[in-house]
Amino acid sequence: REPAMAEAWRVMQCLQEESWEAISSYFNFESLMLLEMTCRHFRQMLRSESIWQSNLHGLVDIRGDIHFRSREGQDGMTYKAFFRLIRDVMLLRWQGSDPTRSSEIQLLSKVIAASSIDRDEEAAKNVLTPSTCSTGVRGDQQKCQCSGGTGACYWSSEASMEPSSLDWISFKMKSTACLVTALKVQPYEAWWQPEDTTVCPSRKPVYSPDHIRFRFGYFPGDSHQGPRPESPAAKSTSMDLEPGESGESGLTHSCTETMSVPQTRKGLEICLDRPMLVLGGFVSLQMFDRVQRQTMSPRDYYTCIQHAAVIGHPLNGVACDPKATRQRGRGNEEEWSWELVATKTCAYCGSLVDGPASFSCAQLLRCSQCRRVWYCDVQHQKSHYKYHKAYCSK
Repeated sequence: REPAMAEAWRVMQCLQEESWEAISSYFNFESLMLLEMTCRHFRQMLRSESIWQSNLHGLVDIRGDIHFRSREGQDGMTYKAFFRLIRDVMLLRWQGSDPTRSSEIQLLSKVIAASSIDRDEEAAKNVLTPSTCSTGVRGDQQKCQCSGGTGACYWSSEASMEPSSLDWISFKMKSTACLVTALKVQPYEAWWQPEDTTVCPSRKPVYSPDHIRFRFGYFPGDSHQGPRPESPAAKSTSMDLEPGESGESGLTHSCTETMSVPQTRKGLEICLDRPMLVLGGFVSLQMFDRVQRQTMSPRDYYTCIQHAAVIGHPLNGVACDPKATRQRGRGNEEEWSWELVATKTCAYCGSLVDGPASFSCAQLLRCSQCRRVWYCDVQHQKSHYKYHKAYCSK
């Protein structure tokens, strides 16, 4: 074996850093760590941030450029440290057979605004919680708060006589930096309305949009709507600067492709091939065009959403600072770089001391048992304990 090892050592010494960047993207994190501990040559090669950056892009869908900054008195963030953080989060996902250890949660924490509303009880906040109507079981539907018209378990747009429209709902997320693994939109099936006889076979009306898109970024004011794609097949990953009515600007980090929504109660559910890193802390669900007329008033089109979810992992210990987002290049070669800060964040809401709007708090309190996570207040600690208890004492 000694001649073979000597030859392998000679080849490794001849490899340039560019070659290592290409090769390292095929290694997992454990392999890179073992290589780093093998010998001095590997340790020297793996000091390069570009190698860890290349490997990170192989694990996670990262759109656009990111850069790191450390807060005073805290350790700096590097691509290697960020890779380790994401790896630890992904390990919890892979242990999903134990629901108490899985960190995949609903990342939408509250509704910020909506394009319109038909009745007060059909508020956008209803979409955060799945409804019993979604089961399709008559008994469950009759127990729902929308039974008899006394309440609503869905959001409804205002009526329109034209099918062409752009409706949207804007949400605040659990953190300014999140990994998204799945997207879900369920239209509302009005089981209590007359059947739609314009289709064959006839069925209860389902008020789905024709197609949708998720837009992630930072929307502190009223700039939630964002630009409309030129066509349903359009895909946008560019940065949009849009001043809101409040005077603050909205920054778009990334957008999904526009996706057709089946006109069924189940709707659309997408599991991403790779987790997508989204920054900014806000998301806008954009709904393009209406397809269902109301069967009680055939001239009016509506869009009604029963449930919307962005599933994934909030990244604790790192925060996005939208105000430090940098523009690089000129003309058609413009590039944007989002700043990530290694800092203490609330494990429940993602807030940090002196953070950006909607993600700022006066102080953070450490969990007295494990001393590894932080919270804004006792209420947030209690709300997060169902996720934290599995590893709090370990």
